[in-house]
Amino acid sequence: FGSSRIGPKHQVGDGSVGHGSCPCEAFAGTASVVVAAMIESAAGLVGFLDSLETLHEIFTDDRQQAKLFDLSGEFGGWRSCKGDGNCFYRACGFSVVEATLCRDPKRLLPIIQKLERIVGRESKDLMSLLVELPHLDHELALEMWYQSFLNDAALDTQLVRALRLAAASWLEKHRHMVFKNIPMETYVESEHKMDFQSFLQSEVLTLGKEADILMIHAVTAALGFKIEIIQLDRSVGNAQRHGVPEKVPGDAVATLLFRPGHYDIFYRSELYKDVVQLEKSLQLRRLCSRGGADAGLTGGGSTGYESSWDQSFGAGGRSPGKAGHRHASRGDALEDVVEALKHAMRSSMDKCVAAIDRDTAEVRRTAESDRHACRDLEQEIKVLSDELAAKQEVTRELQESISGLQASGCRGFWCS
Repeated sequence: FGSSRIGPKHQVGDGSVGHGSCPCEAFAGTASVVVAAMIESAAGLVGFLDSLETLHEIFTDDRQQAKLFDLSGEFGGWRSCKGDGNCFYRACGFSVVEATLCRDPKRLLPIIQKLERIVGRESKDLMSLLVELPHLDHELALEMWYQSFLNDAALDTQLVRALRLAAASWLEKHRHMVFKNIPMETYVESEHKMDFQSFLQSEVLTLGKEADILMIHAVTAALGFKIEIIQLDRSVGNAQRHGVPEKVPGDAVATLLFRPGHYDIFYRSELYKDVVQLEKSLQLRRLCSRGGADAGLTGGGSTGYESSWDQSFGAGGRSPGKAGHRHASRGDALEDVVEALKHAMRSSMDKCVAAIDRDTAEVRRTAESDRHACRDLEQEIKVLSDELAAKQEVTRELQESISGLQASGCRGFWCS
C-alpha cells in the first residue's frame, strides 16, 4: 500500500506496468475493460452503485474471491471510478461528500470552510454547489449532489483539482516534518527522484498523476477527515486494511477499495442499503445515465433494476435497452417530461407536508410546554398567596395586642 503506483515493473497477473502506465492496466485480462463499461453515468467518471456480485464477476482469482467473501458480511456494494490517474482524488472526494450528506449535511461545513481557504477563486462551480448542501435536508442534498456530479464532468475536474490543491498546500506547510522516519523532503527526493517544489508541481498538482501514500495522507490531514482503504489483491490471506491518517482515533468517514494502481468506492452494508433505495427513488440511473441525460430522459442503457419510472409505462412501455427504441417519438418524450414533472411535484408536496407536520408538532410541543409552565406558575402564586395571608394574620394579632396594651394604660419608665 506504500504507493498507488505499480512499479517499477511490478508484475500483476500476466501483465506488468510501470510508473507511467494507466492505473487500470494493473489488472490482467479484461477487468479494466469491464470496470470502464460499468460506469455508464453521463459524466462517465463516477459510476452508479453496484452490488458485490459484480466484483465477483470481475475478479475471478481464488484469492480475491476469498477476500470478497470475507468482506461481504460487512460490505454490500461498490461504485466504480474512472482510472485516469485521478481515481484516488475522485473516489475520496465523492465518497466523503456522499457519506457525510447521508449522516448529516451540516457536518460538511468544516470541510467546505477548509476548501474555501485553500482553493480561493478556483473550482467556482464546485464550491457554489458545496456551500448549498449543508443547508438542505439529507435527501435533497444528496439528490443535488448526485444529479450535478453524475451529469457534469467539469465538476469532477474541479473536485480533483481542489483536492490536489489541498494536498499541495498541506505538504508545503509541513515539508520539514518527519515522514516514514525520515524528513519529508528527503523522502520525496528518494522516492520520486526530484526536489520538493518539482514534486509538488509535477506529481501533486498535475492532473492525471497518481496519488501515493504521501498525497493520500496530505489530503486527509488538510481537510480533517479519516478514510479507510481496503486492499484487494492476489496476496494470500485476508484483505489488508489501512486507516489514513494513521494513528488518528475515531471512525473513518468513507471507505475506498484499493486494487494495485486503482481506487473505487466501497460501501458498508447499512450505507449501501440506504443509497440503493435513494438511487431508486430518485431514478438516478434514468436521469443521470448517458442515454437518459443526452436524450432528454427518452433513452439510456440497462438500469440494473426496474425503476418506478419504468413501471409507470406498464408492459406496453418502451424498452430503453433495445436498439429499436433508442429514439423515442415526440409523444413519448412528452409523456416522459410529464411523468418527470409529476414525480417532482409529488416529491415537492411530500417535502412540504413533512415540513408542515414538523412545524405543527413543534407548535404543539411548545404549547404543551407553555401549559405546564402556566400550571407551575399558578401553583407558585397560590403558595405565595397562602404565605401572604399567614403573614397578614400575624400582623393583625400583633396590632390587637398593641391596642390592648394602650387601652389598659401605660405603666413604667417610658410613661410620662
